[in-house]
Amino acid sequence: MKVSFGIASMIIGLSVSTAFAQIPDSLKTFTSIEEAAKNPEAVRTLRVNRYDKDVFPSEVLKMKNLRIFAIRGGKYQSIPSGLGQLSQLKILQIENSQITEISDEIGKLEELTQLNLQSNKLVKLPSGITKLSKLTMLNLSNNMMSDLPSNLSGLSSLVDLNMANNKLSALPEDIGNLPQLRTLNVRGNQLASVPKSLSASKSLVTLDLSSNKLTNLSGISALSKLENLDVSSNNIAKIDDALFDLPELKVINVSGNSLQSMPQTISKAQKLRSLNASKNQLTQLPSSLAELKQLDMIDFSENSIKEVPESIGNLENLLTIDLGKNNLKTIPGSIGKLTKLRSLDLSDNPLESLPVKELIKLHNLKKFLFFQSPPEAKKEQGKNPADAKPVGDKK
Repeated sequence: MKVSFGIASMIIGLSVSTAFAQIPDSLKTFTSIEEAAKNPEAVRTLRVNRYDKDVFPSEVLKMKNLRIFAIRGGKYQSIPSGLGQLSQLKILQIENSQITEISDEIGKLEELTQLNLQSNKLVKLPSGITKLSKLTMLNLSNNMMSDLPSNLSGLSSLVDLNMANNKLSALPEDIGNLPQLRTLNVRGNQLASVPKSLSASKSLVTLDLSSNKLTNLSGISALSKLENLDVSSNNIAKIDDALFDLPELKVINVSGNSLQSMPQTISKAQKLRSLNASKNQLTQLPSSLAELKQLDMIDFSENSIKEVPESIGNLENLLTIDLGKNNLKTIPGSIGKLTKLRSLDLSDNPLESLPVKELIKLHNLKKFLFFQSPPEAKKEQGKNPADAKPVGDKK
């Protein structure tokens, strides 16, 4: 009987073990550290959305089969040693804590594909992070970093790099040597220039350099795959003609700079769909703008533009035009050709006349603004645009 009982126990144990191994990873998900800690080897995914403790949950470091770990919140400033033991980890998210640095152990997480460390207090990264050759996404936004490791090219699989809202004054010289990089976001830093190597990037599709200290766009004009470019809120006074030679360019935001003119070579950007040049010092629209047949949005608001060329009627795919806060006295009758137009903003211009008969032809127009704010309202709007009074839509 003892032998039979022992065999039976082995069979039952084997059956339970086999059954558990067959449970899909999606069912081995926990949202409580306490529950996950009861059987650490069974945990595949652990997501903790509201962690408020003063110390990092060291129980996690015992979960050897962990694939996904996401924790948000907490007052801890460091992570105890042992992070490198989570050798099967693929996704790591540590957000909204007080950590100031990450251990070099992170370089041991060879299977890691996504690393999200946004909204912490990080001041630097360990050099070991460049060993993560399978990493495709790295989010370091909203930290306090003033520099980055010099050998970022070790991240050979990186596709998406987000370093927005830090204190970076320069980017690593080898940043253009990331062969798979498609999205680079360095918004809200202190960059005065970009490395020359960036022009060597062959895969970059989206580049956000907004809210920095750039004075020119050198190093960008060779990005042959670039589709989306945001350089708003910088100190750029001139756009190089070569920028519009980029064959795939579809979206450009140059608002909030010091531009006094827009190059006529803009007509080369034949795939351009969205152009935002608001809040500059422009006095006229480039006549070659009319050659961009794919444009569906233009924003030239808050400039000093005095007239709109008759050729604007050639932009038959336009859906949105914003010319508010300029020096326009009228607009051309060719506006009536833009039958797809849904929104037209002419507010805060010294308008003396409008081509009413042509405007009536715009059957798809849903929003038409042409009011002029009284001086007091303009002052108030200048203090806080959010305080501007709403204006009714055209029905």
